[in-house]
Amino acid sequence: MLALLPLTLAAQKQPRIDPQPFADNAGHWYAIFDKHNIINALPDRPRYQPTDIKNIGDNILLFQKYNGGWPKNYDIFAILTEAQKDSVAAAKAATNTTYDNGSTYTQIAARPPSTPLQRRTNTG
Repeated sequence: MLALLPLTLAAQKQPRIDPQPFADNAGHWYAIFDKHNIINALPDRPRYQPTDIKNIGDNILLFQKYNGGWPKNYDIFAILTEAQKDSVAAAKAATNTTYDNGSTYTQIAARPPSTPLQRRTNTG
């Protein structure tokens, strides 16, 4: 199944990340305000295009927790504000990671091949 997930080459050979495997997470993020979320969706914010793999990859690594996993119900295609990025970065030690709603395995499959998985560099 992982071989079918999201990094694909379009007919013109332009790399892209397929948003479909992330649709459940993104749909929940936009549709449900949850006071327990690190951040919530802001109205009328733009999203990255599937071909913007560098910025999508940056979001994948931003949301990755120190324990190696990812939380559910966030949109990795969202163009976050600096305040949102700061909030996500500040919550890396939280252990709210899961496989639910397509989290974790989709991020691993979608990360650009040249991007190593994040490793925890501090022990504090």
